[in-house]
Amino acid sequence: MIYKDKRCESCLGALKQISDNKYRCEACGQEYVEHIVTDEEIIWLTSANRILRMGNFDDAYEEFQNIVSKYPKNYEAYYGMCLCTHGVLFVDDVLENKKVPTCYNISNSSISDDINFKKVLELCPKELKQNYLEQAKKIDAIRIEWLEKASKEKPYDVFISYKQSDKENGIKETNDSHFAFHLYHHLTYKLGLKVFFSAETLKGKISEQYEPYIYNALNTSKIMIVYGENPDYINSTWVKNEWSRYLKSIKNNKKAKNSLVVVYKGFDPYLLPKELKNLQALNAENFDFLDTLVEHINKVLEEEEGKQKLTRKEIKVGQVATRSKTIGPNQIVKRVVGSDYVSSSDITIINLLNSIEILINNGRFDMAKTQLDKVFGQEPNNGSALYLKYLIDNKISGTEQLQKVIITGERKINVKALEVLIVKIDKVTASKLLKSIKNALIEKIDKYYVDSTGFVYSKFEDEVLELFNLLSLYEYEGSYDLNKKILEASAVNDAYLKLFNQALRTLDSTDVDDYVYYHSYFVTNIEDDNDIDPKYVYEFTGKKINTINEIKEYILKRALAVDEGNTYILNELFTISYDTKYLEDSLKYTKDKLQYNQVLKEYLDRYLYDLNAPYFNMLEFVSNNDQDDYNRYLTKRYRVIKSKFTTNDEISEKSIQDAIKILKQLIIENGETSDKLFDLFMYQLGCVCDDDLIKSPSKLSDMAEVSDLLPRLNESDQNRLIELMDKQEKYMNKI
Repeated sequence: MIYKDKRCESCLGALKQISDNKYRCEACGQEYVEHIVTDEEIIWLTSANRILRMGNFDDAYEEFQNIVSKYPKNYEAYYGMCLCTHGVLFVDDVLENKKVPTCYNISNSSISDDINFKKVLELCPKELKQNYLEQAKKIDAIRIEWLEKASKEKPYDVFISYKQSDKENGIKETNDSHFAFHLYHHLTYKLGLKVFFSAETLKGKISEQYEPYIYNALNTSKIMIVYGENPDYINSTWVKNEWSRYLKSIKNNKKAKNSLVVVYKGFDPYLLPKELKNLQALNAENFDFLDTLVEHINKVLEEEEGKQKLTRKEIKVGQVATRSKTIGPNQIVKRVVGSDYVSSSDITIINLLNSIEILINNGRFDMAKTQLDKVFGQEPNNGSALYLKYLIDNKISGTEQLQKVIITGERKINVKALEVLIVKIDKVTASKLLKSIKNALIEKIDKYYVDSTGFVYSKFEDEVLELFNLLSLYEYEGSYDLNKKILEASAVNDAYLKLFNQALRTLDSTDVDDYVYYHSYFVTNIEDDNDIDPKYVYEFTGKKINTINEIKEYILKRALAVDEGNTYILNELFTISYDTKYLEDSLKYTKDKLQYNQVLKEYLDRYLYDLNAPYFNMLEFVSNNDQDDYNRYLTKRYRVIKSKFTTNDEISEKSIQDAIKILKQLIIENGETSDKLFDLFMYQLGCVCDDDLIKSPSKLSDMAEVSDLLPRLNESDQNRLIELMDKQEKYMNKI
């Protein structure tokens, strides 16, 4: 792009060449360098910047977004999106004869933190990076100044959005402005509401500096009324800027969903902007229009007032929890040993097999194999021959040596072949084989089992699992003892998920007590430093679970499915998830109100010092009849939070917001007191102590909130606040 003889895209100022390929706007200071772009990019950028300069931020943002979707390295388009997000336009500074940035949509975050601005710095030529940083610094200075001004303004109840004038058609005051004035007058003087009406509220203020007042009004108003007698007026740049920002607050749950009302006159509401068509719309020509509007305003205000007071739930006690009689259909279907056994009646074969067994017992595996081949030549499915072949293949002399190999783990046993073999050998041999494996596993666990770290891969545990999977397919002498041993090892002594799940399948379907018992123990034995085998966990749960708490929650929910009133499980699930539905279940299954209060008290006391716990939600279960308890726990929680402010612990924004919530509740419930009002004022400024107030960027003596607060404080706190104002002024003079 060649910038010679071009104008600045941001402010249309003249460009001055300052090096071979670099230019600077003489009006606003924005710098440009010549670079290669397509003709289409130039056309699109010119169009998007024109829309931006008109103050149509939403449409301009969409235009810039279209550019980067096709040309992802276009840094100028990313910068355009930043300017749209922060509502930045360049206006005349008469004193310096320059163009300076001003904000028409204050953001709480710095432009430097904007993801699009970071893309600008990433993609722009290195010789422009410093200029962009300087521009961002100027914009941030304006933003901070505007936010400070906004913080000094009083809150509003209602914001009236309308078009004051139509300069393009030579109309100094529109009919909309006349009607809006009468509406403002009625709401202000007849209903006593605090109403933002630009013609009155912004009187005497410079138009380029309206934003702090508009920002405060948009943020604090509980209701917006958009009025228009012409759909084009409602969709005009600055009116749209107001209602679109308010709509965003609704979408972000910062405003009530029914708090934006459109009032129209003289046209079909179908012509309203698409964003407003589904909202409450009133025809100003209807005879009962004003009554309907006032009724709606009162309803919204009452709802907002009600939201400030914590709702309380009344839980019906004595509800009966369902306890399943079975643990479900996941039990193992047992196989029959020796079901496919084929024997021999040939005395020659029988004698040959006996001699082969003697050779194997003496370790003569090669000779035994040669002899065994003769048997298979005549009887390929002979069960006894298949058993001897397994011993030869694994170089095992018999069940005693098999047991020893399993215990020591000195070499790998072919377990898959064993599984195939057990149904093909005679019942006596199969039973001896199963018993030998069972005894080996019990001895192996007793001798070598050391509490592992749970889900960490362990060769020992996988060997146990593989053999246990085989044994659990059959009924055999001592099977119950082994099943119990495995359950104890994998749940009570440790938390090994694969073994635990297989052992559970050996329980009888009616063993509900054992099922719940072992689940509970398993959860208590999972340590936070356990590593998770994500592949197995995904196969087991069907979910991508990455934390120990997610595993715990899954296991506990599985147990809860068969014992929904189990108080231990409900308590553990609440501890993990902080989901109050588990607290609610614990309470509704109590037998009477006395037990209800006892259980609730245990929860409230247990989590009193846990600042991450949803304490407000827990307090919802305090009965309306137990107001003293409610106030006591609110106060105790506030003291806990406040005590954190006096330590050197890092203070989170959440803790400050929780303190604000509690103080508001205490004031609503018990009335204002000087100490609570002072603390509330301090926390709302983001301060937690007097020193924070002194160093606060907001000048206390200029704040409207201070003027409102002083008469409501006792003499001691009044003197304290005045002293803090004096100290702050001295502090500010030093810096």
